[in-house]
Amino acid sequence: PLRRRSGLALHRRRLGIRAGHGCGWPLISVIFGQMTNDFIRQGTQNSSQLPWANASGFDFLDSMNRYAIQYSIVGACVFAASTLQVALWSLACERQVHRMRLVFFRAVLRQEMSWFDQQSSGELTTRLADDLEKIRDGIGDKVSLLAQAAAGFFSGFIIGFFKSWRMTLVMMSLTPLLAIGGGCWEAYAKAGAIAEETISCVKTVMAFCGQDDEEKRYAVELKKSMKEGIRKSIIIGSGIGFVMLVLYSAYCLAFWYGATQVKEWQESFGLNGIPPGDIFTVFFCVMIGSFSLGLAGQPFSQLMSARGAAATVYDIIDRRPVINASEESAGMRPPDDGCRGEVKFDGVSFAYPNRTDAKVLSGVSFSIRPGQRVALTGPSGSGKSSIVKLLLRFYDPLEGSVHLDGHDLRDLNAAWLRSKIGVVSQEPVLFACSIADNVRMGRPDATMSEIEDACRQANAHNFICGLPAGYETLVGERGAQLSGGQKQRVALARALIRKPVLLLLDEATSALDSESEAIVQAALDKASENTTTLVVAH
Repeated sequence: PLRRRSGLALHRRRLGIRAGHGCGWPLISVIFGQMTNDFIRQGTQNSSQLPWANASGFDFLDSMNRYAIQYSIVGACVFAASTLQVALWSLACERQVHRMRLVFFRAVLRQEMSWFDQQSSGELTTRLADDLEKIRDGIGDKVSLLAQAAAGFFSGFIIGFFKSWRMTLVMMSLTPLLAIGGGCWEAYAKAGAIAEETISCVKTVMAFCGQDDEEKRYAVELKKSMKEGIRKSIIIGSGIGFVMLVLYSAYCLAFWYGATQVKEWQESFGLNGIPPGDIFTVFFCVMIGSFSLGLAGQPFSQLMSARGAAATVYDIIDRRPVINASEESAGMRPPDDGCRGEVKFDGVSFAYPNRTDAKVLSGVSFSIRPGQRVALTGPSGSGKSSIVKLLLRFYDPLEGSVHLDGHDLRDLNAAWLRSKIGVVSQEPVLFACSIADNVRMGRPDATMSEIEDACRQANAHNFICGLPAGYETLVGERGAQLSGGQKQRVALARALIRKPVLLLLDEATSALDSESEAIVQAALDKASENTTTLVVAH
């Protein structure tokens, strides 16, 4: 996921800030140990049985003031480091994920149609939502949490070995158990997609009286989820109990061995063993280091999950489409004044990529003169719509060639070619924006006057003016606020506003009632005057 990041020095500084944050607790343990020694010194400085007996120059209040200042300094540094860590890593994460979403979406849009045919339903939107969220979780503060855990682990054990390597080695015997227990604090929740699928298709469910079946299907998935939740709850509960057991066992081992060290220190007058305060320092440092190692498990697993998600996302980002309509330099762009709309199919054979063994076209040859209107008729599955897709260069033929004005379509720039073609399909697709914006998608630089002219030519101007908001009327998702005939005329206006040299009408009136069909057909007749037109009909 970090492959496309820039500013590596900045990221190293962020890691350094987080590492400084991780060293805070071990440093506090050092100060606490020294303060404990001074507490004991103050209470026993008149005893002749301790190494610091009759120590001169010791001022208890000055010592406490010094420790208070040290605590304040460490606290201020940890506050600044944690604040900067959260701010910097969150900012970097949001920027990176935002950029990755744009790059991924751009990569998806530039793929050829055959690639889309081979993708499972909903997979791409899942990649855009779920996988990028996993990456977001992984490249956010999880890297800094790993740096913090590593800093806590190494600083804790380094201080422990420096203060008493013997006691540190004794306590290290429980480190693997503490690490395993620390990793048991992670829990995941899982929800099925049955409810979302049912609600999104609620009309179909109701039409077929399928509510009871969907309830049963949802209940089955909920039962699976409940069993999984119970299993995880038992594991989490056992893990917490295991942590407590190991924790108190560590207390027992540390203070048993620590007591022997303090006694040796006292009997040897400081030559051997360690003072009482250092026992606490070693104990807390080793405990902090052990737990840091265990608590690194959750961010590490999320980082690995993000890495797996990123691999899939970058496979799509790095894929080079066979037909690239987004690359300006791919293919030639003949002069606009030379476009006449002459079409020629020469021995074309074609099969869809996901059904290569079933040819839908075999040796098809025909030609259309500029300005001519030609109809393709035949039963369903005879390849009529496939001819339209070949003209749009959604696919390339397996054999033969398709020509526009004498140029093989494979030699032309795909974006330029599609800008010269207007398409009206059986089921027009409108976007959830205003009528004017939907028409403007045919030519983004079109003026309002040109939009109105295109709608007049498509017999749509009158009904649009009769709407409360006119051309600013929102059509709803997939044009749900308009009737079938109205959607078809808006789609025709969108095709006409680009002034196409080739107009493709793919069963444009087959789904309309007789009244709407007559209105749309009149608009199509008007639009196809002096324009090369290919009409697909039953």
